[in-house]
Amino acid sequence: LHPPAMRSSSSSSSSSSSSSLLFSLLFSVLLLLPHAHSVSVPTFSLNAESRDGRWSYRGQVLVASSSLIASPVTITAAITEEDRQEGVTVLYRYLNGRALQTSEGVTTCQHPRHIPPLFLLRDAVRDSRSLSSGAYNPSVIPSCVKATPTHLTFTGLQYLVCVEDGVIHISGEQFLATLTPLPASSSPSAELTELMEEADRLGISTCPPSSYAPPSTVSPPPPLPTEAWFHPSAADMRRVSLGEQKECIFLHGTGEKSTEPMTKNYEKYWGKIVEKTPQCSSHWFVHQDTVTRGWQDTDLQEAYCEAATHGQTDRTVIDNKYIFTHSMGNIILAGAFNNSYCRLGENSKWFGAMVPATGSGVAAKLAEICNNPEIRAVVNLIDHVCSPEGKPQGAYLSLIPTNPALRVIAPILTKSLSAEMCGTSPYGITSIYSPALSLVALVADLPKQNDGLVETFRCRLDEDFRSRFEAPYYLASINHADGTCRNGDGFWGSDRQPCSWYGSQR
Repeated sequence: LHPPAMRSSSSSSSSSSSSSLLFSLLFSVLLLLPHAHSVSVPTFSLNAESRDGRWSYRGQVLVASSSLIASPVTITAAITEEDRQEGVTVLYRYLNGRALQTSEGVTTCQHPRHIPPLFLLRDAVRDSRSLSSGAYNPSVIPSCVKATPTHLTFTGLQYLVCVEDGVIHISGEQFLATLTPLPASSSPSAELTELMEEADRLGISTCPPSSYAPPSTVSPPPPLPTEAWFHPSAADMRRVSLGEQKECIFLHGTGEKSTEPMTKNYEKYWGKIVEKTPQCSSHWFVHQDTVTRGWQDTDLQEAYCEAATHGQTDRTVIDNKYIFTHSMGNIILAGAFNNSYCRLGENSKWFGAMVPATGSGVAAKLAEICNNPEIRAVVNLIDHVCSPEGKPQGAYLSLIPTNPALRVIAPILTKSLSAEMCGTSPYGITSIYSPALSLVALVADLPKQNDGLVETFRCRLDEDFRSRFEAPYYLASINHADGTCRNGDGFWGSDRQPCSWYGSQR
């Protein structure tokens, strides 16, 4: 199933995918403070930028204790996030593990799943270490000139933090930030006090606290610092680990309304995936009508084989390629294999994301959903699910779990896929899709673990799933749209890195 990119104006209460950066920064302050003996002022001015230039953050953070070990530790913050790509601005207010977000005049509680857990901080501080000059690339934290950075691992991801001239510098793989202490005379500032008094009136104390829990699956330990993104030889080591580059073919799921020639990029569906997949010598993206046609359509299956054998004389064997499929794209290609339109060559690999291997519980409820005008309007914001007449589109009808043709699909996928990513959270990485997919999962009465459109148990084809993106079988706390990479990686949590999973497959 393919939720096409929606205009940000269609959802005034939802925010960009990187909103959790706010909390990563707040907790980085706590992580650092036990080491920052020169920092005694509890209020900081925050300035942060994502490394790709899309997001910026400005605001103030008040920390009521200068030590994580002291009890209690109180954090108060008001931070404005700007998504330069979508033109969306969101104000976040945070108090003691609870948060409000305000966008376009609408204020809601921040989703509890995306407030990192304070109980993990003690272990992070305990295991932090100072890095020697040869253990990191100075360019990744350019403002840290005189001081030696501290290496921290939090929710499976790694950060560098240092204090120089009283200013805290934080470097993550995806962002850079500074926290500058304010004079004691202006701590806390009148602006922060006013914003938090308003938050109190709006009921921030009634918002749910963080519900994040470490993934239940057993995961390998985080990479050693010598393998981390900040190491001086990281780029060279990454090139070595890539091995042979191959041409990459990307096959989308449902939601494409027209058939067009293949293109070299398709950000509307796949986000910045071209930048995230250095193992690809070239990128090619299919465009086929997957609204009116279901996965059993033989013309569609032949078209996917033609795309998968791009540039080849022999169109029956997929030769020397990496194939990436999302949602129903997996089922289309498996159906093509079943009908012998093409097959996977020994030197090619196939990687599947958000796979409805035995169908979709949402598809089974579409007659009911499409018949309800209010729910239909929300569902059609995610995807072209229902026709204007209120009838389910053909693509989704083919994914009803009772469709007998699906019985042959799971064995083909199990045999052919080299890696698979499945989602467990309809809310996922905070984005404009989060509230809509959460509503769809609720209306369809999906079990707790689902990606908003596909139940996790219908996706999983292997028992050895792990919560780290380096694993081939990746169980991620993301939703169906996140699984395309269009919402980027989460700024914290090893189980919230879909784009990095794509880049790790080879």
